[in-house]
Amino acid sequence: MADLIAILLVTLAGLFGTGADDETFAKLLTEAVEAKKPVPMDEVLVACEDCRVDEIGGIQFNFSELTLEPLLIHEASIDVSRLHHDDKGRITMDGLEFVANIKQGDLTDALRSHVQKLSDASISIDKKGLTLSGNHHLLALKIPYSVRGTLGVENGSQLVFHIDQSQLSGMQMPAGLNALIEKEVNPVYDLKAFAARSKKDIERAKAQLGYEFELQIEKISYGDGHIIVDGSA
Repeated sequence: MADLIAILLVTLAGLFGTGADDETFAKLLTEAVEAKKPVPMDEVLVACEDCRVDEIGGIQFNFSELTLEPLLIHEASIDVSRLHHDDKGRITMDGLEFVANIKQGDLTDALRSHVQKLSDASISIDKKGLTLSGNHHLLALKIPYSVRGTLGVENGSQLVFHIDQSQLSGMQMPAGLNALIEKEVNPVYDLKAFAARSKKDIERAKAQLGYEFELQIEKISYGDGHIIVDGSA
């Protein structure tokens, strides 16, 4: 996500100073992102507020079906507040916030891409948390399990599953087995792990912006079949 943000802002930098009005600038930036497509996406819409030659009040990027391999994000928005040029010609900003809507099936696919012993694990989400279910291989046996829990955050950007209650073939699972499951699945996904298609784009973005984005997940909320991740950078 941080690399994507850097590339988006460098794309923006190429249009900075045109003096275009809000609507025209937003249209030009939308077309530029669509042409560059740093990651697979179905659609991007850009809104601009208070665009001036040397300063922009705010920009919002809205994405649908955005792929940060191996995770598909159903909807995402990135809000950047007050951008301006510093005395070295680099872009600076006052703040950046993002929101991502992730469906349970897509989170399951991202999880399965890196687990081995729990390769059939499946995630379901309701308004109270997550259920992780599948089969645990014990010697020659394949024993069904189901564990309830929530997602926490580690290192600012990692989604980590914590078990609250669990069952193994209808019986309470021992704490040791809970720990094994948590070790196998975590982190479920790391927002810093995204590898952009072009490393050169990322390095050029960082040099031009003069800024290393520190991604920080601020809040995780739950809905029927999805989670909402709010953060800043």
